[in-house]
Amino acid sequence: MKWKATLHHHMPSMKNGRIKTKHGAIIKSAGARKFEANAGADALVVRPSRMLQGKLALTLRIFYGHPQNDIDHNLIMDVLQGIVYENDHEVYRVNMSKKHVPKKEARVEIEVEELGDRE
Repeated sequence: MKWKATLHHHMPSMKNGRIKTKHGAIIKSAGARKFEANAGADALVVRPSRMLQGKLALTLRIFYGHPQNDIDHNLIMDVLQGIVYENDHEVYRVNMSKKHVPKKEARVEIEVEELGDRE
């Protein structure tokens, strides 16, 4: 089974998606938490008829509003967890690309596919 979706949200960069607390812990920034909440709500609307299972391949085409953003695929994997698949440890293959677009066109195109015996 294969699932595809486009989430129309500006994804924070890796640098801006995590912050260090005064005690040294690394946590998600307010922007990353906002992205997860909004993208998660959108993913729920278009979720697959059943959770994908087994070994999975994740393809991300990230359209950033800023040309120098670093890709943080873990944010997307966290968003999809519990909606598209049970746990992100099921993702065995990740393919990512990024492209700079005007900020109003920022989005993430996602494809998750069950690999079955192919991996």
